[in-house]
Amino acid sequence: MQIRRNIYRILESGGSEIAAYRRGVEVMKARSNVNPNDTTGWIFQANIHGTSLRNPTFNQFWNQCQHRSFFFLSWHRMYIYFFERIVRSASGDAKFSLPYWNYSERNQSVLPEPFRIPANSSNTLYVSQRRNQINQGQALPANSVDYRRALSFVNFFSDIGSLAPSFGGGVVSGPIQFANPNVTGQMENQPHNVIHGDIGGGGWMSDPLLAARDPIFWLHHSNIDRLWEQWLNQGQGRSNPVNNSTWMNSRFIFFNENGQRQEMSGKDILDTASQLDYVYDDKPMTPPPPPPTVSFIAPRPSQPQFLGSTPEGKVIQLTANAAEFSISPIPQRAAFTALPVEKQRVMLVFEGIEYDKPPGVNYEVYLNLPDDNSAPLQENYVGTIGLFAMEPHNHSHAEEHSEHQHMAHEHGNHDAAEKHPKPTVVLEATNVVEALQQQGKWSNQFRITLVTTYQDKPLSEVRFQKISVYTF
Repeated sequence: MQIRRNIYRILESGGSEIAAYRRGVEVMKARSNVNPNDTTGWIFQANIHGTSLRNPTFNQFWNQCQHRSFFFLSWHRMYIYFFERIVRSASGDAKFSLPYWNYSERNQSVLPEPFRIPANSSNTLYVSQRRNQINQGQALPANSVDYRRALSFVNFFSDIGSLAPSFGGGVVSGPIQFANPNVTGQMENQPHNVIHGDIGGGGWMSDPLLAARDPIFWLHHSNIDRLWEQWLNQGQGRSNPVNNSTWMNSRFIFFNENGQRQEMSGKDILDTASQLDYVYDDKPMTPPPPPPTVSFIAPRPSQPQFLGSTPEGKVIQLTANAAEFSISPIPQRAAFTALPVEKQRVMLVFEGIEYDKPPGVNYEVYLNLPDDNSAPLQENYVGTIGLFAMEPHNHSHAEEHSEHQHMAHEHGNHDAAEKHPKPTVVLEATNVVEALQQQGKWSNQFRITLVTTYQDKPLSEVRFQKISVYTF
């Protein structure tokens, strides 16, 4: 049985995994230098996730990552499983297991030192295409690494046409690289997407077509996979969608350490120990992290009620590091003061998100901040919009490896019958509204403030079709 360990614990104990990972990555990169289409090489493995390159022979294997749907967690589990096997073989260490980076743990939110030092080409785990602050050893922001909201949701998926948030994402009719079923899954948005943007800035990790070229990508996804296990361990109705035949039976293609084509589906990865021969070194969370509000315990069956939105037809254009929007309840709902009667849930819905190239920022969302221009207060914090994998229309990369011809990108694995509305992110604001009401600070007005996590301006204009408020 392989045991995936916390990288900080490995560093403390002098474990062999880092040296083995370094050797494995070096061998994989050397393979790609000799033959970019070596299926066990670094570039080919990264291209399985995403690339702007095109190759008639290999297009069917590239651009297969599953984002913004209920395939997100299962596909990435399969992906890093085969990657781990390739690294194990390439490293020569039969005991190698892919570490995970638990950036949510106190004193572990700094990018592990082997990925930062030395900061030059002699270090195969270092890449300059990251946010400078991250490579310089600045800790990830506390809000970004907070997974408690995601783990609080009991339902794995949300149905087609539903605005209800879910842990794992919305149902789709079949695999599709960048799906827009309804709303992005809570685990995928935060911490997953948020961490991608925080690490990448304008570099590789902020771009799904380049992210897997950064060696820290794999430890990030090992941690997301671990959090999936922690979610299940909490019980209280949490379970994988084993009754959904699409999730269970849709097959995905990968390559093993011998370069042989392999196929897997959801039913093959339900139990990491018995089916994939690995476990994590941590224990189940006991007791489970307290949900921000009791309303998270189960999704309400009723249809969401529209409360108000920014003006219809007026696209929101974000080019600054902060912006504020005010939404008043429509006349029919003007008496909205009843929370927490019947445990109404309040959702902020950010609809029709798009940009022309990865903006390199995330937007933290605050509700009804004080008017004194002081720093944002934690009690007003709703969540963070992770601007990763939003499938920008004009996607070009000046930093493709020089040995590869740069060609126009064409995403693979698209369901031709699938409609492509723009992405939507839903953040639950129930706990913030309840807290403000209890303190007598609720004004019956939704003043939504967006602030970039690092107070930097987006590299590309970010657009929302509108921001809406719903109650359940």
